[in-house]
Amino acid sequence: MKTDNINTMNLNPGDHVAVRRGGGLFGIVEYIHHGIYIGDGRIVEFNGKGIGVVSKNVFFKGAKEKYIIKYNNPYPADIVVRTAKSFIGAKGYNLGLRNCEHFATFCKTGSWDSYQVSTLSPGAIQKEVV
Repeated sequence: MKTDNINTMNLNPGDHVAVRRGGGLFGIVEYIHHGIYIGDGRIVEFNGKGIGVVSKNVFFKGAKEKYIIKYNNPYPADIVVRTAKSFIGAKGYNLGLRNCEHFATFCKTGSWDSYQVSTLSPGAIQKEVV
């Protein structure tokens, strides 16, 4: 997996997009928010309210940096988009177990992984938002 800083005008359906934002956890920690671009200026994202669709303008607003996450063997774009859409309306966000990065990585690869979570110490995040 690698990241490319992007121009948001050049997105393709199925792209795993991410933004670096500040002020997340307790207003002091920078974090990276992830989503799947599904075309027509729309991104499927997973946040504390659940999985939903936002415009790319909303998703990228206030971003310090913007990325496309690249994989060696991703699923084809149509599968990625179909998978992302199939989760719309789902709830159960959990920062440590079911977050935006887990969701986007799963849509692209079938693997439920989060680099951000894997770099935290065990037990650092326990609160679940439902």
